[in-house]
Amino acid sequence: MKRFFVILCCALCGTLGAEETAEQLLNRLAGTPFCGEHELWQEPPARVVRRLNVNCRAENTGKGKLFAARVARLVFGIQAAEIRIFAVDGKTARIDVFLVNKGDSAIGNKRRGDIRNELRRARSDVEKLFRENLGRPRKIGYGTGTLRRQLPMWTHGRYALAIDSVEGEYLIVRIAPPEAFSSRRKSSGEQPKALKDCSANVRRLENGDVFISDVPMVDQGRKGYCVPATVERVLRYFGIAGVDMHKLAEKYKTGVGGRTRSDRMVHGSRQLLEDHGLRMREIGKLKRHAIVKYVDRGIPVLWFHYSNPAFKKRLDFSINSRGRATAEGWKRILGGQKRIRRSDENPHIALIIGYNRDTDEFAVSNSWGERYRIAWARFTDMAQADAGMNLFVVQPRK
Repeated sequence: MKRFFVILCCALCGTLGAEETAEQLLNRLAGTPFCGEHELWQEPPARVVRRLNVNCRAENTGKGKLFAARVARLVFGIQAAEIRIFAVDGKTARIDVFLVNKGDSAIGNKRRGDIRNELRRARSDVEKLFRENLGRPRKIGYGTGTLRRQLPMWTHGRYALAIDSVEGEYLIVRIAPPEAFSSRRKSSGEQPKALKDCSANVRRLENGDVFISDVPMVDQGRKGYCVPATVERVLRYFGIAGVDMHKLAEKYKTGVGGRTRSDRMVHGSRQLLEDHGLRMREIGKLKRHAIVKYVDRGIPVLWFHYSNPAFKKRLDFSINSRGRATAEGWKRILGGQKRIRRSDENPHIALIIGYNRDTDEFAVSNSWGERYRIAWARFTDMAQADAGMNLFVVQPRK
């Protein structure tokens, strides 16, 4: 019995004296298992996704892949909205945790002042958590061009945590290897892929469908961020991964919970896109030939319209039924449909990414998640839902 007591005491002392690893510390601070037993940056992102038990899929973005998942859990003691995992060469490269923002936080009719106070409290709580466990931060420059700002950053072993926060806008915690932050320079903006690479994404099927196949999905969730989310999709399509919808909502002066004016989108995009070798231009009203011209080049078209119940019902019908019908059968179904009534409800923006001359349909892609990645709509229905504004495209500067 005495020998057993000695062994037990030794085992307890060994446990109490064991130092917390950097991985264990990160998991403890986050309250969620970002790390396994080994260094996070040596793991494939799919393993991290399984450990977090989130539902997402890989999207091409820049030089790697992005796994984005909407979440409803406490991370760093704050109710998180989204987690994004960036991967390069098959290994996890960075994790962004989107905490409070004026889009998700506005749900429930909160006022701007309430959200501003919520953001301040959340930032204070996260900064206190990091200071108590990691000491004083140092300032780093993060981002490029008009989005560049100074962030507080804490490091521990192979992990750096930076708080990216804008008053009244958003709070994001970015987790990456320390060198991922220190290597960023003001002039190191991501450059877009060339037009020839865009045209390579155009697929042509036997049934006459022509569409751009590699447009990333950004799910705006319940917030009215259709403009920032749609522009983010286009930027990621061109390989620009460092600009998310929250940054765009700040640049566009998007209202609390949503709603973005088109003139603010154009103005807010001008310098930001130029920093990345892109430009936004108007291409006239809703016309078949204009859409076809740009789809054939592999360039998505931004379309302002009204996502009223009748038009959305047609999109849902297409998603549910088009793939099950033969080409001739689908043409007969379309021929029997009445034209929808015009209704100026639910102003919205989506991408037009394809066409079918035989059925006079166009492929509409919404920022509502995977189900709405592509839905086909008759041009006559689109004309009824059209907001009467010009179409826009984003393309590389010549």
